[in-house]
Amino acid sequence: MKKLMVLFIGLLAVALVGCADGEDQDNSAGTNEPPKLIEVEILLPDKIDPNVETEIKTHVTQDGENVEDANEVKFEVFKAGDKDHEMLEAKHIGDGVYGVKKTFTEEGNYVVISHVTAREMHNMPKKEFVVGNPSEAESEHGSSGGHEHGHGESSVAIDFPVNSADSGEDTLLTAVIKHEDKPLEGAKITFEIWKHGDEKHDFTPAKEVGGGKYEWKHAFPSAGEFTVNVHVEIGNLHEHEEKTVTVN
Repeated sequence: MKKLMVLFIGLLAVALVGCADGEDQDNSAGTNEPPKLIEVEILLPDKIDPNVETEIKTHVTQDGENVEDANEVKFEVFKAGDKDHEMLEAKHIGDGVYGVKKTFTEEGNYVVISHVTAREMHNMPKKEFVVGNPSEAESEHGSSGGHEHGHGESSVAIDFPVNSADSGEDTLLTAVIKHEDKPLEGAKITFEIWKHGDEKHDFTPAKEVGGGKYEWKHAFPSAGEFTVNVHVEIGNLHEHEEKTVTVN
């Protein structure tokens, strides 16, 4: 009888350990799920008049819930075709809404890009809008004036020569930045990296090594196609350029 009791207690202990292990595995599996992508919607008034204070807002959500803890929300505003871009820092209003007030002194076609960094992700939607009643000639010129953010008429040139890498090994990411054909020094350069199909983006600050050159070592975790988005920030200037890196 004593031996049977000992055997029963031993089996019961094994069963309890098995249950605990199962719970741990379930919890671990739950935490390994990728986070939902942050959604960003730019909110503008139906009509914007020149010389009248206007509120530009953006609504940030994740999986249908308001995001109240965004790390950074900025609005990049510029008139279509202009090289000079104004960067405005938004304030948290509440209910996932962040906003800033601006007065437009000129009529015309404009572009706003909302730069939102929250929960280890970055989203930067773009919206075109009209101030006042621009002339027909200006309207025909196009609301974006043929200018794409970070490309086209931009005075910033971004050279990112890395095309391939080996997974699990340090890869030297290098970006050479020029502004108006001169090396851009003292800028904040960030490498935004994500694997195609993944929602999580990694943001890696680059180190300036001189002559407009910025570097950082990064180990890609697995094989596949990755996107590296090089962000360039200095003063009111913010440009970016994406490139695909094949990881073996």
